Amino acid sequence: MTKLGYQVTGKTSAVEALATVIQSPAAFDLVITDLTMPEKEGIETIMEIKKLHSAIKILAISGGGEISPAFYLKCADAPGADASLQKPFTRGTLLQIINTFVTRINGGMR
Repeated sequence: MTKLGYQVTGKTSAVEALATVIQSPAAFDLVITDLTMPEKEGIETIMEIKKLHSAIKILAISGGGEISPAFYLKCADAPGADASLQKPFTRGTLLQIINTFVTRINGGMR
């Protein structure tokens, strides 16, 4: 993503990511989160991010777990995920969604 000109902040857990968003929510246009994570589930993460800063777009991803990925992704819509992707997905599909968000955020300009 950085090779394509995007500024990326990666975190190893939802707890770390939330702490970073809390510190500077205006620095983030898009958060990509898995739905099945240790420490804090993705649904809870989405709810907390949207509560803090509703303008941040959220892309939920899932490969499933004990339940099918399609079910997890459908559940992500209710707390505010703006889009979802089922794993595995292609780089092209991911970039298409990101570019759509960037276009909306920047009023048609990348």
